[in-house]
Amino acid sequence: IVTPFLRLGVLLNESENVNVVQLGGSVHKKSLSVLGEEAARELDDCICSKVFFGVDGIDPEHGITTSTIDEAKLTRRMMHAASQVIVLADSSKFGQRGFGRICALEDIDVIVTDERIPEQMISIIEEAGVSPPLQHFFRKKCCRGGENALSLCTIIATPESYEL
Repeated sequence: IVTPFLRLGVLLNESENVNVVQLGGSVHKKSLSVLGEEAARELDDCICSKVFFGVDGIDPEHGITTSTIDEAKLTRRMMHAASQVIVLADSSKFGQRGFGRICALEDIDVIVTDERIPEQMISIIEEAGVSPPLQHFFRKKCCRGGENALSLCTIIATPESYEL
């Protein structure tokens, strides 16, 4: 697992069969994740099968967004290192937008969300070439902080040989 998220790196490091690559860089105090060019450069040597990341907004016109430009830049670098791009977003993120643009809807392979996604958004997502949203996927094991919240709101990249 390759991650900029410090808490996740420590948590996953406790699992015997998981190898963790912790990206370096400037630590964002609120999220305890690393950002910046140093973290992004480390990704140049990675080839990963999947990247998972949380977002602040999914908007038909503006695409996939997050709260900061630095986070958007790092997420784009993670996407380039991965074969499959998976967005984690509860239904409250649809129709919203953050400050930093990550990518267009067309650049996403899968969206994992809850059952409250508006029907109109499902059509827009499918028209963009994204797989139909996976609903309830993380719901029972990973929800915290609110009924709709998905706790996996970080970037995770897995080497090609690792199956999730």
